[in-house]
Amino acid sequence: MSPERLHPDQLPEDQSDLREFFRDAHPADIAELMAHVDEEAALALFQSTEPEQQAEILPELGESLREHILESMTKEDLVPVLNEMESDDAADLVQDLQDLDEERAEDVLAGLDQELRDDLDELLEHEDDTAGGVMAREFVAVERTVTVDEAISEVRRLAEDREVEDIYAVFVVDHDERLVGSVSLQRLLLARRGQRMGEIMDEEVISVAADMDQEEVAAVARKYDLASIPVVDAQGRLLGRVTMDDVYDIALEEATEDISRLAGTVEEVLERSSLVVVRQRTPWLLVGLAGGLVNAFVMSRFEADLRVLLSASFFVPVVMGMGGNVANQSATIVVRGLATGELQVQDLLPRLWKESKVGLALGLACSLIMLAVVWFFLGNPQTAGVIALAMACVIVQATVVGAFVPLLLKRVGADPAMASGPFLSTTNDILGLSVYLLLISALLI
Repeated sequence: MSPERLHPDQLPEDQSDLREFFRDAHPADIAELMAHVDEEAALALFQSTEPEQQAEILPELGESLREHILESMTKEDLVPVLNEMESDDAADLVQDLQDLDEERAEDVLAGLDQELRDDLDELLEHEDDTAGGVMAREFVAVERTVTVDEAISEVRRLAEDREVEDIYAVFVVDHDERLVGSVSLQRLLLARRGQRMGEIMDEEVISVAADMDQEEVAAVARKYDLASIPVVDAQGRLLGRVTMDDVYDIALEEATEDISRLAGTVEEVLERSSLVVVRQRTPWLLVGLAGGLVNAFVMSRFEADLRVLLSASFFVPVVMGMGGNVANQSATIVVRGLATGELQVQDLLPRLWKESKVGLALGLACSLIMLAVVWFFLGNPQTAGVIALAMACVIVQATVVGAFVPLLLKRVGADPAMASGPFLSTTNDILGLSVYLLLISALLI
């Protein structure tokens, strides 16, 4: 069923008709529909689906709506839904339950199948944003002495019982469950049935540690084009796997987080509470307000000079705007490079040198235009030349600062995306205004 068919105006009113309407609908389409109606209507739509669908719908919902749905569900509602989920999705949901009500979460955990409960105990020991926190415990693993025919039978059994979905490879382990290799499904099907898995396995298997940050996991998957990444502990024992759908989710989550922080806020598209949105935005607006007050103080120190040369104040917005634009361009490129792994902290000096050259070229181009415009309007070549020089200096400074701050934050262990929000804008405005006014004061007054 296409998303266009799932429109609120086309939904049947009867509960039994809703169940029939949603029977063949994709869970992502149902979740999208739920996000575009009010919470009570969304709850009614959710209750019109079967537990098997609910298990796939819940991970697709935004945080606010998912919490509302969870609060409305009883233990009897939740247990069958969780039992239908893969372990990584179930762990996320249990984490949400624990955040809402620890005691209720423990009660729900007690009602789950023992195998799933054991998997959740393992997953919940890891931090949410690590490989161990996002991995799934469902995978196919055999020892190296197993034959190809036996391995294929194991894959078939697990797939038919729906214990493991989206099987991309069979992992090979030793008797201590340490990962020693992997065999792709293609290679498994093409091998002779009597061959041992140890004979056909790829021993150069790429794995990630359970405590690796999820952003680094996604970078590994992109670098090596992996559809499934095994996760191991410190002793090399196989714990789980991160599949391509998890990598997509991680990439989207990290990109959303970085873009939101570039704007000095957090992701709030699906946030239903205006109060929450206001609370999220206010701290960053206060940072911008504080920066504006500092700029006002800086200008007040040059009040006497600006009275003598009032025309210089006309071009402050132009110079500050250009500085802010080039700083954001530089910072965005650096933040993206750090996120994708194309840039490393060790590239600090080479990157600053490159940005200095870029800033100088941009500054010269813009200052020449500024020279011509100011000369035309004021008819004073000396004033035009100093203002143009000030713009060139501000642009060079802004380009270097825009590249330096994200790299510096990365080196000290902070999130570089934070640099390109109000923090960078405020810093750049203060430095740029100071440079502009100092040059005007020194060369024209």
